[in-house]
Amino acid sequence: MAEIKSEDRFVDQGKIEWLTALISSLSMSERNLSLSALDFQSMGLSKKHHIEAAVERAADLGKVLDDLIKLLRKYTRV
Repeated sequence: MAEIKSEDRFVDQGKIEWLTALISSLSMSERNLSLSALDFQSMGLSKKHHIEAAVERAADLGKVLDDLIKLLRKYTRV
């Protein structure tokens, strides 16, 4: 019986590591999307609807990150 629990922990640890790596890379992508939108706005290179679309993409990615963080919390609870 204890062997099953250790296998479950091994599987959960793999999921935790995968989620952590995914969250890290997506967080960097969200940051880059946000900075790009700010750069376009400050240089005046884009129309307002282009900037709003870029911000919306970053916000959508933020929602995905929120869901992944909730999932990570589920796996890290003891």
